[in-house]
Amino acid sequence: MELFDFLFYYSTLWYSKATTNQFRNPPQQASYVLGISSSLYVYSLSILIEYFITKSFKSQVPIWVFMVIALVIIQLFQYIYINKGRYNDIKERYLKSNISDKKGKRLTVAFIVSGLVVCVLSIVFIHLINNA
Repeated sequence: MELFDFLFYYSTLWYSKATTNQFRNPPQQASYVLGISSSLYVYSLSILIEYFITKSFKSQVPIWVFMVIALVIIQLFQYIYINKGRYNDIKERYLKSNISDKKGKRLTVAFIVSGLVVCVLSIVFIHLINNA
């Protein structure tokens, strides 16, 4: 949970300074982005597990299942961090931390981008194994 606290705080900080969108507040934007990124990691893991179990490149799990999982993860982030007030608790804790805001934002962006990279590389890896 500490990883998600870190990512949520610094992505919220990033959105609070970089956003021009007046329709959502930064914690909601952070929950959307982290939910989608976490869903990409879940999707990559499921692709790898399914390939090594079934030895088939064609997925037996419909894509709508992963969409539902993504929506559940986003709602879970919103419930835990916004509705339950965990964001206020971690905000106080990370304001006193020795990690600079710039470094925290960079690590958060790296996690978000690596979710997409891991997903693409896992598909390429399985495709290469399947053709060999």
